[in-house]
Amino acid sequence: MLACYLLVSVSSQRYSKNRTYIGFTLDPSRRIRQHNGEIIAGARRTSRHRPWEMVAVVHGFASKTQGLQFEWAWQNPEKCIPLKWQRDHPGAKQIPAKGRKTPSGCLQSLVALLSVPPWSHAPLTVTITAKRDDWSKWKIDKTVFPRHKQAEFSPVDELRAGPYDYRRGLMTIPKRGACRICSKRDFHRAETFCASCGVTVHLACLADSDEQRATFLPHWVQCPSCDESHHWSLFVRLCKALEEECD
Repeated sequence: MLACYLLVSVSSQRYSKNRTYIGFTLDPSRRIRQHNGEIIAGARRTSRHRPWEMVAVVHGFASKTQGLQFEWAWQNPEKCIPLKWQRDHPGAKQIPAKGRKTPSGCLQSLVALLSVPPWSHAPLTVTITAKRDDWSKWKIDKTVFPRHKQAEFSPVDELRAGPYDYRRGLMTIPKRGACRICSKRDFHRAETFCASCGVTVHLACLADSDEQRATFLPHWVQCPSCDESHHWSLFVRLCKALEEECD
């Protein structure tokens, strides 16, 4: 798993109140144990403010480079070029001032980042891992994520790597058929399916079908079969699910 995460100190010391830390990891459940000193390896910068609670995890990055870029942008939202270009965006207006790295401020920055390209197009999943009793304290219950990036809720130890855990029954992978748009069965091309009706389409055909789009990648795409609209990133997630099913 390639993931960025937000930690909040739950230490009783006054100097640790509302302390936060944003990092990148391949294993969130192991990393939180390192931050809390249960595993002796790394995490020296956070040793003073232990114990920590992992509040949110963003995963689904295509590469380590993309994940590290997101980590830097989340740590430095005031310097992030995509946000500077999108100052008129409702989410971007909520970016906290430099130095104000409170839990709620970090969550506001996360919402802003997920609302602008390139991350608004990426098939990312946000998982809230904080204890439910702490949601109101850190304003998690008032955080409104973008429509296509609705947050999941799961303990750190139960995080799943894939966009959909269809092996546990959360989503059924439909039988692959001919592309609804070009009517061809070409398994060498990236395929996806509609989350509403399950019809198979090629990603390229789906992108080309949106003739009204003003950007390189579409934002919302209408299914050619059931006419339901889904965000482009959802179709990319389902493409990955199909690839995992075939492996």
